[in-house]
Amino acid sequence: MTGAVAEIVFDLPLRRPLSYAIPLGLRLARGQRVLAPLQGRPRVGLVVALREGDTESLAKVQAPLEPVAALSAAMLDLGLWAAAESLSSPGSTLAALVPPPPRRAAAEPLAPPPEPAAGA
Repeated sequence: MTGAVAEIVFDLPLRRPLSYAIPLGLRLARGQRVLAPLQGRPRVGLVVALREGDTESLAKVQAPLEPVAALSAAMLDLGLWAAAESLSSPGSTLAALVPPPPRRAAAEPLAPPPEPAAGA
């Protein structure tokens, strides 16, 4: 079955993102934090790419943590570049760029990060 796939990194020493199926009706963006199952329990991850692909054997994203992306596209690209240059895991590097995830249901709202001005 073909559907939407999210490439997600976790704050763990993994070199590559893991692929997860996006359930129908769930809208995600690059740079958005989500809950996804890893080793039998939900973990906080960060969406680094979205694509169409085979979802048959993939675990599903459980829920977004916030309604908007925690990182802009420019910050996401910078974090991925820094991880590659420093031989660090992408998830650990990107986790250092975002505030801690909310710990309770009544978390403060997160505003979408600004994109850099054209030509800046």
